[in-house]
Amino acid sequence: MQAGTCEPTGYCSFPDVTCPSGLRYDASAGALASACVDVSAGGDRDNDGVADNIDNCPDLPNPGQENEDGDAFGDACDGCPPIANDTPSDADNDGVDDACDPDPNMANHLVLFEGFHHGIPPGWTQTGTWTPSGDGLDVMPVLNGTALLRMPYTGTGQVVITGGIAAAALSSTGTTELGVLGAFDPSGNDVIACELRDTAGSLVLAAEETKLGTTSTAPWTFAVSSQNRVALTYDLDKHIGCEATVAATSATTAITLPIAVPVELRALGFYAHGMPGHVEWIMLVSR
Repeated sequence: MQAGTCEPTGYCSFPDVTCPSGLRYDASAGALASACVDVSAGGDRDNDGVADNIDNCPDLPNPGQENEDGDAFGDACDGCPPIANDTPSDADNDGVDDACDPDPNMANHLVLFEGFHHGIPPGWTQTGTWTPSGDGLDVMPVLNGTALLRMPYTGTGQVVITGGIAAAALSSTGTTELGVLGAFDPSGNDVIACELRDTAGSLVLAAEETKLGTTSTAPWTFAVSSQNRVALTYDLDKHIGCEATVAATSATTAITLPIAVPVELRALGFYAHGMPGHVEWIMLVSR
């Protein structure tokens, strides 16, 4: 049974994005049954300083009204924050909308979404230069150098980490990379990542472990300033999954890297080697 909101009229209302107020009375509301709640009714039931009639998450405090995809739901209450959908579906009713659900037939949980609307969050660690730019971050690795941005996450279960990234420049020489980070060993400089890779104009999607030189690749075309959704999946102790989708067209490719990652090396975030780029958002879903 869906929980309702008790309005000043004494009747219950329920969320409905087709109403200007975002709320509609239920069938028990007498003469107001099935009517939209009056916008002028005001109120601020989540006490975030934003009136309910204009609050994109009226039941969850989000004073900044962050809304990465610009749909009817703010990031704080959106079951798929990076993909706009005013009428989302959730086949398995797990709270993760189908468009972001790694398995719509299995219960998952949206652990984190960060749109970098206010720069790098407290507690994150970085190497290299990550600079707030527009609604995201610019990364500029030193020549042939590595830049890392890591979130403070210590979970040990199966996860999917997805980032919205775009290359800022391609290279005519050498190999440059930009992607999501899965593991990092400071003592051995071991990195595991799912990334866009450019080797002197040859473009691929790559899953790599740098210490042993283990790599899996697939042909993949990406353009400067064009956002790709790149996802890395931990399948527990079996393998690393790596997938890329062009945000504008939904074209997709996927590969796997047959390697188990020790839990103590898990480090989730972004990885860049030589390639300047822009990161728009990052999302973590547990499985």
